Amino acid sequence: MGDKIVDRCKVICGGVSESCIIDNTRHLDCIADMVINKTSVVSLFLGKALRESPAEAAQNIRNAMTISNELSNWVKYLQMTRDLKHLNALHLDVGISHSRKVARYQLPKIYEKYILMKAHLLDRSVPVGIIDFCQRGVRFQSPEPLKTGAAVECTLNTMHNINKKVHFRIMIKYCCASGNGYLIGAHIDEVGDSSEFNFFNNIYDFIVEIEK
Repeated sequence: MGDKIVDRCKVICGGVSESCIIDNTRHLDCIADMVINKTSVVSLFLGKALRESPAEAAQNIRNAMTISNELSNWVKYLQMTRDLKHLNALHLDVGISHSRKVARYQLPKIYEKYILMKAHLLDRSVPVGIIDFCQRGVRFQSPEPLKTGAAVECTLNTMHNINKKVHFRIMIKYCCASGNGYLIGAHIDEVGDSSEFNFFNNIYDFIVEIEK
């Protein structure tokens, strides 16, 4: 293994042995299995490309790129899951009106500009800023108040190369003045024809699209 790779590894973990993944056998086995298997297949395709005709070589190079992208996306999955579940404060949100404790996840700051939520009122659509969310609820900052108990149609979509959109309805649980706007907590009431909606999974799926 090249010295540059070892040096880069030490920079990332700070050169502290206690932080090294080597001491975590299960995690190391998982990463080693995925990386060794994927890179071996990449090497196989590239080796074939060196011995084949241009047309056949091009296909094997494309296959190698596909496998390489799969490996990269898997690592991104690990990083994003860590960001969502650990790096951002996982806290207990206490509902103002009903004292209900729910574990919520903050939206990582880096993704705020790529993910847009809008509340659709009778004559206009109001962009709102997601603060945190759980599987069936969301808390957000709105420039104008929304009535407690009201059902509001919303959309969640990515503002990136690939535009994806989800339509859903929320039930406003509370609304209070906060800074230059209003802090609003809501329950995910309905999505299209389905009674099941996982807000966490939809945001995660959007982030995967952003990272591609």
